[in-house]
Formats: sequence, C-alpha cells, structure tokens
Amino acid sequence: MPNDFPTQHVPLMYDKSIEDKIKEKDMQRPTDGGNRTRKKSKNKLAAFFSEHRALGVISIAGAAILLFVIAIMIGAMSFMKGSVTPEVEIPDLIKMSKEEKKSIEDIQKYVENAKLKLKIEEDYNAEVPADEVYKQEPPAGTTYDNRKKTVKEGETITIWVSKGEKIVNVPEALVGKTKDEVVSKIEEQELKVEIVEEASDVMEAGKVIRVEPAEKSEAPAGSTIKVVVSTGIEQVQVPDLKGKTEEEAKAAIAAVGLKHKATKTTSDAGKENGKIVEQDIVAGSVVDKGTPITITLNKFDEVKTGSINVNVSSALGGYSVKYDPEGNPIKPKSVTVVLLLDGKEYATKSSTEDSVSCIFSIDSSGSKPVSIQIKSETGSVLTTRTITYSAGEVRNIP
Repeated sequence: MPNDFPTQHVPLMYDKSIEDKIKEKDMQRPTDGGNRTRKKSKNKLAAFFSEHRALGVISIAGAAILLFVIAIMIGAMSFMKGSVTPEVEIPDLIKMSKEEKKSIEDIQKYVENAKLKLKIEEDYNAEVPADEVYKQEPPAGTTYDNRKKTVKEGETITIWVSKGEKIVNVPEALVGKTKDEVVSKIEEQELKVEIVEEASDVMEAGKVIRVEPAEKSEAPAGSTIKVVVSTGIEQVQVPDLKGKTEEEAKAAIAAVGLKHKATKTTSDAGKENGKIVEQDIVAGSVVDKGTPITITLNKFDEVKTGSINVNVSSALGGYSVKYDPEGNPIKPKSVTVVLLLDGKEYATKSSTEDSVSCIFSIDSSGSKPVSIQIKSETGSVLTTRTITYSAGEVRNIP
C-alpha cells in the first residue's frame, strides 16, 4: 500500500567523540554493583538508539503528537461544557387551562418565564369549551424511568386552543328545489343531510317540502339537517265496502284517506237489506289520496208481523150497563171495527160496544199510517183513531 505521507529525511546530529567522552566518564565512576548495572542499562539504551536512529526520531515525534491531541481534547471539553443549554421541564399546559382555569395570557407568561417559546393554534372543537387548551406538543408527562420530560431552553411548545363549537346557518330558499340541489347547498355549510320521503298533494315528486331545522336557522357544524322530499300525492288502496252498513262504509273510506262522494240506493230483495252492494271504484285499486268514492246501499222495506189491540169501549168513550123498564140489563150493541192501513181497508172485525180487546194482526213494512174506525149496526162511523205504525210493532188503541 503506498504511503500517504511524504517521506522526509531528518538528519541525526551524532558525534562519535561525544560517545567516547560518555564512555570515559562512565569508566571513572565507582564500580559498585548498582552503578555498574545503571551504566550497563544506559549503555544498552544508547546502543539501541545508536543502531535504530530512525526509531528514536519517531518516538519523539509520537510523544509530541500525543501531547498535542490531549491538549486539544481538554480544550474541546472545556468549550462544550461552557456551551451546554440547560434542560427545562415541560409544563402541563392542558392541566393549567382545564383544571386550574388559567387564561391563555397567563399561560403565555408562564411559558416565557420558564425560558420557553409558545406557539398557539386555534380550531373549532365541539367537545371543548372556547379558550381552553385541549392539546400540546411536545406533551408533558414522565419518561419510562419516571423522570419528568424536558426540553432545552428556548424550545417551542405548541398548544391548540378551542374556539368552541362552530355554528353555521342553514341555507335559505331550499323548499321546492330538487333533492340534489338542496343536499349540495347544505353540505357546503359543513352540515350533514338525512333524507326523509313524504307524500304530498301540493309538492311535485322529487322536490323538497321542508327542512328541519328550518331555513336560515343556526345549527352546529357537523350536525344533521333533515330534508323532507316529496314522493308526490300519496297512493292508497281502495277498501272492499260491500257487505258493510252505510256508516261502516263511510268510516272505512275516511280511514284510508278517501272521500265519500254519495250514497245511492237500490231495492233488491235477493240481497241483504241495509248493506252496501256496489262501489264505483273496484276494491284493491290504488288511487290518489283524497279520491271521492260513491257507494250503493240496498234498501227496501221488509214485511214484519205486528198487532194492534183496539179497546172499543174506551174508544167510544166508555161503556155503562143499561136496563130495560122491567130492570133487566140490556145487551150491548154490536159494532164493526175497521182497520185501514196506509188509507186502505186492511181488515174488519165484529165486536160489541163494551169490548176491551179487539186484536188485529198486521203484516207490513216500514212506517205507515193506520186508522181504526168503529161503525154502528147501521154502518155509521161512531169514531175514528189514527196512528203511525211501524212494521212489527205491538200497539194499543187508544
């Protein structure tokens, strides 16, 4: 390997006469054992360096270099010791703000007094009250060996201060717009959207009916705005109304959001009386809510059997027994009781003026006028009584 250092010739100043003089002095010294040993050692050392003159030079140069290096290291250590920056414990600024209720100004002064710098970042935070510190970097605490964390003097501590919950305005002019238009405007305000569909007979399908909370109202950023979108007029299914009474049918129509338009009547003795037999929109059809519907009611007068009991005596004003000149009771006179139904003669029965029970059986329907005439043996009408009679009734006259 080539030598990286230039080779220099160092002249050795050696005088043979000097060596001879040294030897002469050594010969003149006492010849005791110790002296002889030291003289012998010096002679060997001198002889060694005499034979290895280059090695002697190198040794001297190495010693000089070593002393130089030691001097430099001592100087560097002294310099480094004088320039080391002191360590400062990292303060817990979150605790100072949250628990000790220190203001940002107080925290600023505290950090400066600790010979540190403070950087303040502000941001909205719905979970932290305004002006409260919720984060710092580097954080306070302890190391793994339970020592307080530190930084050098002059270092910067960054804190994040809450601006509280961000409040935004719900956009205006949303009603009547398409769903996509409204969603885009709301999301631009840092709000979320929940879509709810609802039938409407006034708003076209796909258009917004309303928003909750209302337009122009305030809402926390990130909160959800309910957007109610029209599906058009609500569709309902027509119920089966046949076999129901008129009142039952009307209730069923209203229950699904339809309207009762009219009730027609028909008379069909082959079908159940008093029940709906037709409807103008077929059951099961799907129609717009509010559609009117017409029903047909089967209605006819059913024939029912009833009776009328005529108290002839009472009808004639009461009967008293009469006697002939010999004192014998006179037999009551015969009378004829005539029943007229709806103005027509319905039945006739013979009776006597003292009768308290003359019973007529009547088969009729509906409500009709009934008249009772009581006639004498000569056919003259003694009295007439008229009532309104409903089919199936049991009545007494008078």
